Amino acid sequence: MPLFTVYTWPEISQEIKSKWIYQSTKITVELLDTPPDKIQVLIQEIAQENWGKAGVVPTASDFPHKSRVTNWSTQHSYHNQQSVVSNMVIITVDAWNVSNQEQKNVWAKKLTDITVSLLNTSPDNVLILFRDMPPSHWSQAGVTGNHSDFLMMSRQL
Repeated sequence: MPLFTVYTWPEISQEIKSKWIYQSTKITVELLDTPPDKIQVLIQEIAQENWGKAGVVPTASDFPHKSRVTNWSTQHSYHNQQSVVSNMVIITVDAWNVSNQEQKNVWAKKLTDITVSLLNTSPDNVLILFRDMPPSHWSQAGVTGNHSDFLMMSRQL
């Protein structure tokens, strides 16, 4: 029963957001055999001045270089002069602890691929956090996920 929260910069069209929601849901249904009505997606847009990576905010002119610093003392960066940073994305996936590591690896790769292609970012600027939770910590329609008839009872109108 995944809940995706996508944190991104506020420069994405409604059409692109809809495509990301559809594709992430499709990937999850196919990979984990999850009922589509149990997948929810929230998109939170965060202004660049409220974001930071490697100690620098994206509004700084040297952000592409400084956000890729790998050594604080030497300020060594893997930035090349052609790369820019046009967006950053953090995805949290809260889900029941039903997926194994291999599934998470595939899921992370597929989510990264659609994020890079749709949200105009580079792979190094996509962070995905999988937060496993037991079904008893999840509730819909007043029924927790550990109830033996959760799927039917949670579909109350």
